[in-house]
Amino acid sequence: MRLVPDLHYTEKISFKKVFLQTLKSIFYPEIILLLFLPLAISAVVVALLFLLMAGSLTSIYQAGLQTLTSGSAHSWFGSYFDWLAPAFPFIFILLLIAIAFPLIVVCNLFLTSILASSYLVKLIAKRDFPGLQPKGKARFVEGLLNSVVSVLIYLLAWIVTLPLWLIPGFQVALPVLLTAWLNRRICAFDALTDFASDAEFKQVYAETKNKSYLVGLITAGFNYVPLAFFISPVFTMVAFIYFHLAILQAKRSAASE
Repeated sequence: MRLVPDLHYTEKISFKKVFLQTLKSIFYPEIILLLFLPLAISAVVVALLFLLMAGSLTSIYQAGLQTLTSGSAHSWFGSYFDWLAPAFPFIFILLLIAIAFPLIVVCNLFLTSILASSYLVKLIAKRDFPGLQPKGKARFVEGLLNSVVSVLIYLLAWIVTLPLWLIPGFQVALPVLLTAWLNRRICAFDALTDFASDAEFKQVYAETKNKSYLVGLITAGFNYVPLAFFISPVFTMVAFIYFHLAILQAKRSAASE
């Protein structure tokens, strides 16, 4: 079977169909049980982390407030800091949210990738892509390394862009853009690993970069939909599985023509 060098096969994939299938499939009994597990574990991990850091966070808050009101910085900048002191509690809470949000997103997606991705791929392939032949190989170590590296890059980018959270609108735009990138890096890899051959894996992963990022962008937006946040990691993984298995199926069909 020859591999198709052009991208015409990708045009056959409907985003509408992909997300309708995703919405339908998350109500499968086998998937419903997985929906809240990653979030529950992530919430416990992040809550314990903040609980362990409660003393340090209190000290940081008090030191910051003192600096704004009577510290050396106040003597340097004088009245310029007067307006900031009343807003400091809000800014501090915003900072905590800015720290907690990526931790929860990362934990959710990482746990879904490690604990459920292979199961979800096989389940969806059996139900909706019965004719798709698995040609992949075990890539657990590669997948784990990909997830760890992606998470580290994501967290580093988050830290670097934290000051931009003070700009109106960036509190939403930055998390969505960064999470879209993370979604694509982790979920696209997991979706293809069991069914794509080495050559197919490299081609599909590279050729669908933009469309795959769009899937990541749409699923990242679910973090801001009321209640959807709770099922976001599994929904994201399932959407990527449908998209990439459909792409792989279309590629093989085009290659056989």
